[in-house]
Formats: sequence, C-alpha cells, structure tokens
Amino acid sequence: MTYKLVALDLDGTLLDSDQAIRDDTIAALKEVRVKGLGIILVTGRHHVASHAYHDQLRLETPIICCNGTYIFDYAESKVLAADPLEREQVLALLTIARRHKVHCLVYVRDAMTFETENEHVKSLLAWRDKLPERVRPALRRVETFEEEVEKATVIWKIVASHPDHAVLAGCIAEMKEAVRASYEWSWHNRVDIARSGNSKGGRLAEWAASRGIDLDQVVAFGDGENDISMLSRAGVGIAMGNSTDDVKASADWVTGTNDGDGIAAALRRLVP
Repeated sequence: MTYKLVALDLDGTLLDSDQAIRDDTIAALKEVRVKGLGIILVTGRHHVASHAYHDQLRLETPIICCNGTYIFDYAESKVLAADPLEREQVLALLTIARRHKVHCLVYVRDAMTFETENEHVKSLLAWRDKLPERVRPALRRVETFEEEVEKATVIWKIVASHPDHAVLAGCIAEMKEAVRASYEWSWHNRVDIARSGNSKGGRLAEWAASRGIDLDQVVAFGDGENDISMLSRAGVGIAMGNSTDDVKASADWVTGTNDGDGIAAALRRLVP
C-alpha cells in the first residue's frame, strides 16, 4: 500500500508528558514529508490551543479541531467546514453541569472560556504564558456562560470535568438523557461534548476525500476514546502504548508510548 497521509492526535500522542514534540518524532515526520506524504493534525483541542504545534511543524494543511467539529485553515484564518452545537443545547448542558457542580470550559469561535479556575484551567494558563505571543491561545474568564453563549457567534464544544469520576459520570448520564450530542472521554476526568455525529474519523474522511485521498491510504495515530473513530477507519490505525485497552483494540497495531519513540518507530516501519 502506498500511503499518502499521516493523521496525528495531539495530547497523549504527538505530545509527550511535557506537552512537547519529541526530536525523534519531528525528524521522522520530516522524513515522510520528503517522501511525499502529507501530515494533518486531528485533535480535541480548539485551534487557538493547537497553533503552536502546527507552527512548529511548519504544516500547510488545515487542522481538524474539537473531535471533528470543524476544520480550520491557519493560513487563511478561516473555518473551512463546521457543525457546532446549538445555543439551546449548550444552555441545557450548562444547567445540568451546575446541578452536579461539574466544571466547564466553553469553546467559542476564537477562544476557550471559563467561569472559575480548576486544575485543568490553571495548567492551561501556565502553559499558555510560556508560548510566544503570536501563537498564544485566547483563554478568558467570563462572568457567566449564559451571557457568553448569548453573544457567541458559534460554540464548538463544552469540556466537562470533575476530579471524582463517579460524579462526572453521573452528570454525563443525565446530560445524555436530556441532550442528544456526542460525549467522548478525552481524559480520565474530562468529557468533550459536541454536536451529535461529529467525530475525528468522519471529518478526516471528509477532508481526505476532498484531496483525492482514500482512507486506506491514511496512517492514523491516537491514544484516547475520541481517536477510535479515526483509528478504526484509517488504512492503518496505530494506538500509542499509553492508550487504554479499548483504544488498542480498535487499532491495527500498538506502538511505543508518547514519551518514547512510538511515532518515529512506527513511521519508519511503514514508510521505510
């Protein structure tokens, strides 16, 4: 098989535990690009929180964000395709989250918004402040989400989190009863909520087709539940060694961890 595209998740996959791209990974990606393969990032993140890595790799492709909710072109600074949440859905979800005292981040057009800081937000702020200003993401506190939602032109997704897994699971169960949406665990204590039908695999298939690329010609890397849709549909789906068992089961094979040479070793095996 001649592969034409490499699709990469960010957190837990392309990024190591220090939120950095390993040197051996960068070298391997350069090698496959020289051989004619394209590289596309497919992430649960907002485009403002992914720009630094897209810039570091000097990619010319757009980026698939928020688990397939939209495709963003940095060069043109525009959204190429999108399926955001409805305003009424967001308000209903926020009401349930408040009842369970579950923390939320609400992703609007060009920013990630929050009402209160939790450990996740604190870590995001610390990471943001280390970045060059031109790729520093907009992460801002709002008085109330309701006011923000009312004036927002678009709402990409909600990130719900709680340190107690049982509390978060209970909240998500109630949300599923009330609002038809996509609920994907992106971390052990975080759930991404987006419009029903959105997925990394679906949006990747759509973009690849627009470029004349069949999914059989795609190599995809991921580690989380939100990566299963693209790992299972790609020509070769590769789970990182740090993935959960469910993710590993959905992949064609398992490589090393994100803190090792997992991506580099796999690419050199597939694209010698």
